[in-house]
Amino acid sequence: MFANFANVWTMVALSRDLTADKPLGRRVAGERVVFFRGADGKATALIDRCPHRGVALSLGKVQNGEIECPFHGWRFDARGANCGVPWNPDAKCATLGAIALPVREAAGLIWLYTGFAPVSEPLTSESFSQPNIVLCAQSVVWRAHWTRVMENMLDMPHLPF
Repeated sequence: MFANFANVWTMVALSRDLTADKPLGRRVAGERVVFFRGADGKATALIDRCPHRGVALSLGKVQNGEIECPFHGWRFDARGANCGVPWNPDAKCATLGAIALPVREAAGLIWLYTGFAPVSEPLTSESFSQPNIVLCAQSVVWRAHWTRVMENMLDMPHLPF
């Protein structure tokens, strides 16, 4: 996963964009990820793929801090644990979980770790938390590999060419 972009913290959204009742789907370095708020209100992320039939969980709904797959209604919590399989009360839910990813909220932003075991926390600036600072964001879909997008966003003189 996250080929050539693994094991780094990256900003994926403004905190205010992630509500308690709706999933937020994003593609990060080629991987589909779904964000939602868990039962405790904290931001959480799962690979955006139901382990049952591969349906995008981001097309589902969030209720009581659990995301529900739109295809068969399987429900997952913030840790990716399966919380229920409709029509099959005997399902071995402990073995039917989704894949969770590390997420942090800091400085008004949601950060995703593109791996499973972060060795540090996101590097944020105190300037983001100043009362006179307003965070804004934009989203643009580029029909290009993510490495070209990153290179050109960091090196603006490339844009005219």
